[in-house]
Amino acid sequence: MVKKFRRVVIGTDKSGDSTVVEDTLVAGVNPLERVSADATLADMWCTREAPAKMQDFYDPNQTPVALAPAKAGTILRMFELPPEATYWHKLTDKVLNEIWGNLDAEIEIDIKKMRHPFMHTTKTIDYIIILSGEIYAILEKGEVCLKAGDVLIQRGTSHAWANRSDKPCIMAAILIDAE
Repeated sequence: MVKKFRRVVIGTDKSGDSTVVEDTLVAGVNPLERVSADATLADMWCTREAPAKMQDFYDPNQTPVALAPAKAGTILRMFELPPEATYWHKLTDKVLNEIWGNLDAEIEIDIKKMRHPFMHTTKTIDYIIILSGEIYAILEKGEVCLKAGDVLIQRGTSHAWANRSDKPCIMAAILIDAE
């Protein structure tokens, strides 16, 4: 089941007073739908330029999910990743290429040659906040276990996420286009 995340957007009314302009549930998508019913990726907000325009109201869920933000843009993304043990046995080169293709990622996958089949690199600085559960950040050299309350700063490096626990992990990520 795809988790829904609540998004509350504050803006101003006609008189210039702050007010709630949106309060809704964002269902997101399941990038692992071929292998798991329990993964969720929900883009909560994005900007398309810097500096961002305060009055812009661009709902990222009206377009296909992209792995990285627009040039000079940002994405606030929520993830719920199920334990790998629930889907790992279903991963094949074909399935992985389909998953990456659905994320608008130009990556060719050969799982026999990679440290982890979800290794990827984006031209972004990412602030990753672990909200619940635990997750391993897999790197080309080594890995680190992150738990609820931990923050990882990812700076355009090759990485993957591995949930080796028996419970889902929920993360928030702020992706910022970088050079």
